[in-house]
Parts: sequence; structure tokens; C-alpha cells
Amino acid sequence: MASELTQRTRRYDLDWLRIIAFLLLILYHIGMFYVPWSWHVKSVHAPVDAARLPMLLMNSWRLPLLFFVSGVAVRYAMDKSHTGTFIRSRMVRLFLPLVFGMFVICAPQAYLELKASGQFAGNFLQFYKGYAAFPWASPEGWDIITPTWNHLWYLLYVLVYTLALGVISLITRKRFEALLDRVASFALRNPAVCLMVALPFVFVLVRFVLSASYGAQQTLWGDWHNLLASFMVMLFGYSTAKNPVFWEYLKAVRWFSLAAALVFSGLIALNHNNAFLSDAMRAVLRIVHCWAVIYALLGFGQLLLNKPSGLLSYLSAAIFPYYILHQTVIIVAGAALTGLGLSLPVELALVTLITLLSCIVLYHFVIRKLGSLGVLLGATGATSPTSPIGATSAEK
Repeated sequence: MASELTQRTRRYDLDWLRIIAFLLLILYHIGMFYVPWSWHVKSVHAPVDAARLPMLLMNSWRLPLLFFVSGVAVRYAMDKSHTGTFIRSRMVRLFLPLVFGMFVICAPQAYLELKASGQFAGNFLQFYKGYAAFPWASPEGWDIITPTWNHLWYLLYVLVYTLALGVISLITRKRFEALLDRVASFALRNPAVCLMVALPFVFVLVRFVLSASYGAQQTLWGDWHNLLASFMVMLFGYSTAKNPVFWEYLKAVRWFSLAAALVFSGLIALNHNNAFLSDAMRAVLRIVHCWAVIYALLGFGQLLLNKPSGLLSYLSAAIFPYYILHQTVIIVAGAALTGLGLSLPVELALVTLITLLSCIVLYHFVIRKLGSLGVLLGATGATSPTSPIGATSAEK
């Protein structure tokens, strides 16, 4: 008999986890303005070493969680509609924001990056003539390819994966989903071995087999490790979306998963201070930490977050536009503020406040009023299961 969880009309817990993951992504990108790692623009206070450990502790699991939730969402949406209709819907809801984002939202990011690196000294209109030139190239000899998708790479990858799943489903007349269900059911006869041992091992194997492309810059072509690993996570969510054994097991082992996540987090912190692990061991630690955190979140989320609220409904519709807008706001605000002689705490507080308020105000007072044009900025109208990425309606 299916569990109560799989009988619910909506997976509110996954909606909340999607929102939390995107909010953490916004904070993560604010952190990128300060940490020692390279980014589009940097604060005059960078590098801020104290920011590195919190970023490391988020780095392994925040994007896999989003890809997993997106896989669950795609499965429910695909099962509810004709596959051809689903593919057309995703093209509108994913491709249009991607193109608009590349030509409008990401252009200021590239402009300020090139100005900061001394590669361009003119005004924005002069820059845009080269930025929007086709085919993708750097006509002025810039070291970035324009137009760029920058942080919208995630949107591009979800689009590619979603279309791949849609086309396979269409060609096989949904027999592909039946095969995945049988494979998942077989593997989950022993969920401890499958989830705690086999799954992390597969990702470790992929990490080392495709090590030459590890850390590529989300260019799609050539980004083989990220491309395959992210698709595997999304396919995992797609395959287990309706498997009651999977969800019940994660709920049962939630405390064990949390304990494992804390232990692995501690090891990351210790290694951050003492660097006693080899590169290979750090890679393994990153993967097991990722799955321990995700299992803990999915397990506890079923008990603590699976309830509706007005705030959830609002944020479910708002969070995708926030994602599209946030990095441009961070870079514009950061570039404007960092030369004013502000102290680090004041500058950080202002960048954070401006970013969050800009996303909130632009969505509430502008994007929601755009009607059908709002799709260009990710507005879908509500908490529909056809929301572009990660909305997790579990309607049957």
C-alpha cells in the first residue's frame, strides 16, 4: 500500500526545500564576492578567508538538491500531461527566460566584469554592440564568450535534461518511466545498500573517470563531469519520485543521515584548517557529505515541512524570478559599493540587503504585473506543477 506521503496532493516539503536551496544559492553568490575563489567581480575586501568554510559546507549539496527536486517535479508534471504538451510547455518556461536572461539580465554582469579586469573602458551601450554579436564569440578579444548565460547555466542544463527525458518518454510512449520504476523498485529492495553505498560509489566513480573535466565553467560542451553527474541526480529524482520505499526509508534513517552529515561536515572543517586529506579523499568526502545532507533534508522535510501556507504559495511563485535576477543585482550593487571605502561588515550588509530587497520589490511590484511577458523573468503565475524548475506538485 502506498504511504500517506505518496497519496498527498502536493509535496509541500519539496517546495520548501527548493525555496531554501535557491535562497542559499543567493547567499552563496553574495559570498562569492568575498571568498578567495575567482568570480566575475570581487570586493576590495577580498579575500575574506572566514567566508570560505561556510561556502565549502554548502558547496557539495546545494545544486544536487535542486537537480533532484527538479527531477521529482518533472516526473509528476510529465505523468499529468501529454508528453508533447509537456515539451512545448518547458520550451516556453525554460528557453524564453534563458534567452532573455542572456541578452538582458546577464549583460551588466559581463560589462562590469570586463571593466574590473581592464578589458573594456567604454560605456554600456558601446559594450553591448560587441556583447550581442553572433555567433558566440569575443569580437573585442575579451576572455569571456558573449552573450553569456553566467548563473543561468543551471537553467540551461535543466532545459537540456528535461527535453532529453521528454523526448525519450515520447519515443518510448512512457515505457521508459515504467522501466525506471522497475529498476528503482529492484534496487530499493535493499535501500541501505542502494542509497548509502551503491549510489555514492557511482558518483565517486564518475568523479574520477571524468576528472579531466571536473571544475569546468558550466559551458555545456566540454563540461562532461558536471553534465553527467547533474543529469544522474535529476534522473535519480525522476526515478524515485513516486517510490514509497524510498521516501519511507529516508524518513526512517533521518537521524542517522543527520549524524553522518554532521560528521562529514566536521571532517571538511578539520581539513579546511589542517589540510590532512589528499585531493582524492577530499573528492570522496565531498560526495558522501552531499548525499548525507540531502538524505537528512529529505527525511526531516517530510515531517517538518510538508504543510501548506500562504508564504509557501507566494515564495513558490517568486523564487524562480529571484534566481534569475539575483546575481546581476549582487554584481551591480557590489561594484558600486566596494569603492566607497566602507568597512567589510557595512558593505556586506548593504550588498545583502540590496540584493534581497531588489528581488522582492521587482517581483512583487513589477514582474507579477507583466502578464504573459512575466515568463521572460520566470513568472509562472503560481504553484503549478508546470512551474519551470523544481515546483513539486505530486498530483495523481
